[in-house]
Amino acid sequence: MNKLITLEGGEGTGKSTQASFLFKSLKKVTKRVILTREPGGTIQGEKIREILVKKQKFEWDPITELLLVNAARNEHLKNIIIPAIKQNVIVCDRFIDSTFAYQILAKGIKKKYFKLINEVIIKKVIPKITFLIDIAPNIGLSRTIKRKSNENRYESYNIEFHEKVRKSYLELARRSKRIRIIDGSQSRLNVHKSIIDSLNKSKFLKIKIPYALEND
Repeated sequence: MNKLITLEGGEGTGKSTQASFLFKSLKKVTKRVILTREPGGTIQGEKIREILVKKQKFEWDPITELLLVNAARNEHLKNIIIPAIKQNVIVCDRFIDSTFAYQILAKGIKKKYFKLINEVIIKKVIPKITFLIDIAPNIGLSRTIKRKSNENRYESYNIEFHEKVRKSYLELARRSKRIRIIDGSQSRLNVHKSIIDSLNKSKFLKIKIPYALEND
């Protein structure tokens, strides 16, 4: 049974933090849960991640970037997600929706390339539920400055690019029932509670999922 949960959003939305919180919540009720991320998740994928997310003195051609993202995803799917998906809950920080929002719509790559690569790599692995943590890009970017990370390539893009990314995500959410929009302007705890409440309401698991900080 498909129990792949993905978390999506622009820069500084807090999705990585929320993925970690969700993982901790799920660990309270099942041992069969995996936390992973894209690009990355495998040794090979993490190597590709390094050259994608760190600011360089050069810029990738959009098609090259799309191929790199999907090279990492291919390794991730074959080595982590596909072997585990039938018996585990998988929480993934970014997945195919990020590629559509960033590389396809925001960078203007033709959608047919996205579809073609997905047919080869993704096949039928689609998230059961996706949480889109939505926040105004200027607020998100102001948060990224505070964290002082060296993964700052996308953060260095202009505000117009980030507005396109947000618009792309919201367009995806309008099209798909699996994507649930979460107000990212709330406190981290309230965002987490919104995610857990949504999962419990949908009866994602047969047992109620507690909040991450509950009874710790």
